[in-house]
Amino acid sequence: MTDGLHTLVSNAESGALDVIRHPGLQDPVCDQRPETSLTNIETNDLNRCPCTQWWLESGTNTIELMRYYLDSVNRIYIFGEPYENNKWVHNVHMTQGDPIGSDFAVEDGIWQDGGVIFEYTQPELRLSILITKFQTQSLKTDNNGRPV
Repeated sequence: MTDGLHTLVSNAESGALDVIRHPGLQDPVCDQRPETSLTNIETNDLNRCPCTQWWLESGTNTIELMRYYLDSVNRIYIFGEPYENNKWVHNVHMTQGDPIGSDFAVEDGIWQDGGVIFEYTQPELRLSILITKFQTQSLKTDNNGRPV
């Protein structure tokens, strides 16, 4: 797609993200996950853990993650929900699995997760993705994005 804001239908064919259902976000062959989450992320930690990993986020380490991913990036794709003015994007995080009855449970749905995809061309074409979720969100959801 061209640069700019594009609306994607919330389904598997549109290019929308779903952390739980998207086959491109699954990591079935990797067994190198660290035993615990790290609170102080350093480049060495990222380089030794090439697999899908949820890091405990503190705000500061999210900035460090972004710095790491921005190094030599060719293009960035941001998935989220536009504000009413269509100038900025929010909900750039997982938007399903919120506890039933919570303030955010009404926003739960599938194929609508936010995230940031980083495209690199050197040394070869590859993609990395940064997706955040809240600790209260479940990684097991039903077909409506509600926790199971």
